[in-house]
Amino acid sequence: MRECAIEVCDFEYPKVFDITYRPDVHRRFMIDEIRLRTQRRGSRKSGRALAHEMEQACRWREAIRRNAPLLKGFFAEEPEWRDRILSWCEKTLARGVRSKRKVSS
Repeated sequence: MRECAIEVCDFEYPKVFDITYRPDVHRRFMIDEIRLRTQRRGSRKSGRALAHEMEQACRWREAIRRNAPLLKGFFAEEPEWRDRILSWCEKTLARGVRSKRKVSS
């Protein structure tokens, strides 16, 4: 697989999880991204923001489940972050399901 043209892409890049993990390049990037996603923010979100967050949660969860190279390398060095991001994925997806139920009622 061809690597991303720059050493660190943002998580909107479609194949970001397929990049081979390099601690000197990716460690800080990964920690910052996980912190950003998992820190508590206001509970009210617009439907559009929640939809985007749900899409990202799906991407993260799928990448974790398939043991994507970027996450595999990162979690080998920093295993405590795996549970944190997985928990965020599950909570975000559950919140989205609840929101859909309220709209359809």
